[in-house]
Amino acid sequence: ICQLRALRRQKANLTAERTKCVQWMQKALDQMNVQVHRAVSDLTGKTGISIVRAIVAGERCPARLAEQPTRMLMAAVKGKSILKWYVLRTFSGHEKKVKEYLEKELERLGMAEKLPDIMIPTETVFEMRAGKKRTREKNFFPGYILVNALLDKELMHVISGVPSVVGFLTTADVPTPLRPDEVNRIMGKIDEARESGEQPEIPFKEGDAVKVVDGPFNNFNGLVEEVLPDKMKVRVMVSIFGRKTPLELDYLQVEHEE
Repeated sequence: ICQLRALRRQKANLTAERTKCVQWMQKALDQMNVQVHRAVSDLTGKTGISIVRAIVAGERCPARLAEQPTRMLMAAVKGKSILKWYVLRTFSGHEKKVKEYLEKELERLGMAEKLPDIMIPTETVFEMRAGKKRTREKNFFPGYILVNALLDKELMHVISGVPSVVGFLTTADVPTPLRPDEVNRIMGKIDEARESGEQPEIPFKEGDAVKVVDGPFNNFNGLVEEVLPDKMKVRVMVSIFGRKTPLELDYLQVEHEE
């Protein structure tokens, strides 16, 4: 009989704890309006409900759940603990140096978790010079890098002190995070460049003086009349027997006059 009574009390306690857990979840969900729910979905790819479930799953004791203040959840939803992408301006050509310096400085200060990702969007391109193929990484946005950060005054102070950093892209002197659609567009461009592999750089523009270095018109000089990026060709106007003649040539068949 004693054992039976103990089991009944244990069951009652479990039921009470389960009720507290459900009540806590319901209270948190009630405080989420449509705007907050949409913000969480856009910025983190998760719904407000999934965040509540994640928090609940991480707590084994319903009693401790009852002690978790709802403001912690709301602070995360409002962006106080959500990573956002920002555009950081640098001296052109110093993007890689800034990235390496900032990573080391954040590691030294124990702040790496505030800025886990620094990205320099690039593509691999090649060009022909003096008959030799030269491959290099080309920045999509020279003079800019992207940082995924929990931005606060302390982190902004560290970033502003990095050599070759000009500052953030701002609105009314406040760093402006990229919109989700802007981030997706940049990521898509990076993925596309990665899948395409090496691409010939477009090193010419209309009016450039060039020299033909391959084909039947080798060593002829002329001016670029039109650039055809879809065909990876240029139309060059050369003089043949005293007459202006247009030639359609591959990028690799011409180079700039020295």
